[in-house]
Amino acid sequence: MSVGYQAGSVVLGGFTPMLATSAVLWSGGASWSLMALVAAGTGSALIPARAPY
Repeated sequence: MSVGYQAGSVVLGGFTPMLATSAVLWSGGASWSLMALVAAGTGSALIPARAPY
């Protein structure tokens, strides 16, 4: 489980600055795009938290 976590951290953490820059450029410099990016990341992190074990 730790290997998957670490690999995901490297892959997604490495692309985050590129995604943030792309979102800001796409929105014309508006900060709402960064807020949407953070909200999407938070939402995707909460999905496994609701999974029944």
